[in-house]
Amino acid sequence: MRARVRLLRRYGMPTSRRSPAPEDWVDGYLETATELHGHRVTRKLVVRHLMSAPGAGILHELFQPALVSIDAQSMRLRGTERVRRPDDPVDSAVMQEWIVEIGP
Repeated sequence: MRARVRLLRRYGMPTSRRSPAPEDWVDGYLETATELHGHRVTRKLVVRHLMSAPGAGILHELFQPALVSIDAQSMRLRGTERVRRPDDPVDSAVMQEWIVEIGP
């Protein structure tokens, strides 16, 4: 489904803006996906670029998403975000929160 997503954290730390600027939002397709890690399956939400093919053009991922709150215009989700550093072969994970507005 088409959605607008605002990330509320950068590297696990809350962003400082009280009122979001237009560049704080990402427009894309919100999709559910799974990843297989050995014998364990991990759920995730993916925001994909509007002009990309299915499964490609991933802008953001939220692993093990949980609904925090919901109102008439948006929902707030919390999960973990993978952090990849080019100098480290091991991925890290930090807390991430999204505000999601479902769009036309």
